[in-house]
Amino acid sequence: GRLDLGAKKYGDTIALDDSRDMVEETLEEVLDAIVYSTSALIQLQYKRHEKKGNSISTKDLTIIMEGLSMVLQKGQSEREANKVEYTQQLIDRLTNYANEYQNPQKRNATSDTQHHT
Repeated sequence: GRLDLGAKKYGDTIALDDSRDMVEETLEEVLDAIVYSTSALIQLQYKRHEKKGNSISTKDLTIIMEGLSMVLQKGQSEREANKVEYTQQLIDRLTNYANEYQNPQKRNATSDTQHHT
């Protein structure tokens, strides 16, 4: 499973002489998982049109965006182009989502236009 994938990707299983801070690595991975799962939930709500009011607060979205910024910075510092590109796309999608829900009149006009075409 995961150990085999890691061995394939990094050329080893768990190296006993690995100098990385495993607690920090774990926290970064957990932060990534929280950001991605929150994004998935937002996308599901948006797709299902079940969103009543603003169940994701501005504070919630701010924290998510701060987490994504950390992921983006880490990807840039480690020169991980795919991670940087994907994270930037995710930031852009969340920004668009937030902008749409800040201006419901614009969203309704867009929705009406789409239904009439």
